Amino acid sequence: MIRAAAVLAVWLAAAPVMAQEKPSVEPPPPPPAEPAGRPVAPSPSPPPPALPAPIPPATWYPPPPTQYPWYPPPYAPYPWYPPPPPASPPGPTPPTPASTLAAQPEIAPSPGSSPSRASWSLQLESAQGVTPGKFQNTLLAGHLDYAFASRVSLGGYLALANLKGKDRRVNALMPCALVTYEKPPGPDHSISFPIQFATGYLARNGPVARLAAGLAWAVGRRTDVIFDLATMAWVTRDEMLLSVDVAVELRFRAGD
Repeated sequence: MIRAAAVLAVWLAAAPVMAQEKPSVEPPPPPPAEPAGRPVAPSPSPPPPALPAPIPPATWYPPPPTQYPWYPPPYAPYPWYPPPPPASPPGPTPPTPASTLAAQPEIAPSPGSSPSRASWSLQLESAQGVTPGKFQNTLLAGHLDYAFASRVSLGGYLALANLKGKDRRVNALMPCALVTYEKPPGPDHSISFPIQFATGYLARNGPVARLAAGLAWAVGRRTDVIFDLATMAWVTRDEMLLSVDVAVELRFRAGD
C-alpha cells in the first residue's frame, strides 16, 4: 500500500511538467477569400501518360499484303507489314510459234547476186592478133556452168568463131572445157572478180587455150554482166598465134 501510494504521488507531480513540454499544434491559416461574383476555377490536373498502342497478336493479322495489291504503301491500315519482296527477273523468252513466223512479212532480197549452183551465159568476144601477125577474130559463145564448190565451177563452152582465112573469112565451131574461180559477193556488195581458163579445139585448125580475168556486176538477183580481158593461144597446122581478147558476157543464175 505504501509503495503504490508513492508511485501515484510521483506521477501526479510529473504530469504538469509533461504538459508544459508538449508543443502546441496550430491549424493552418484559411485560404484568402475570393472576391464575390467570380467563379472558382478548379486547378488543372496533369494529363495521364500516353500508353503505346497495343499490337494485335500474330494470329489476328490478315493475310500478307502481297495478296492485296490495292493496299498502297505503307500498306495501310497495316503499317507493320514489311514491303513485298522484289520481283524475280524475267525468264527466257518463249519460242515464237510457227504460225507467228509464217505470218511475218518476207524480207526484201538484197540487190546483190544470190549464190547458185548452176548458171548459163551468152558471150560476145573480139580477138586481136598480136603475134606473129595482126588478125581479127570474132566469137559468139555460150556456156553452162555448175559449181562443185563455193568458189569453183566447171562448165562446157561452145563458140561460133568468125576467122580470117587465106582468101576470105570463114566460120568454125570451137568447143571447150571451162573452169572458173570466183568468190561470191557479200550481202551488201554486187561486184566479184571471176578468173577463167578454157581449153578446146577449133574445127579444121587445131587446139586453143584461153585465160581470162573479169569483173562481174550483179544487175539483178540472179543476173550478172561480166567484162573480160583475156589472152588466147591459137594452134594451127603451121604455127601458133597469140591474141588479146575483150569480151562482154550476160550470165543468168538458176534458182536453188
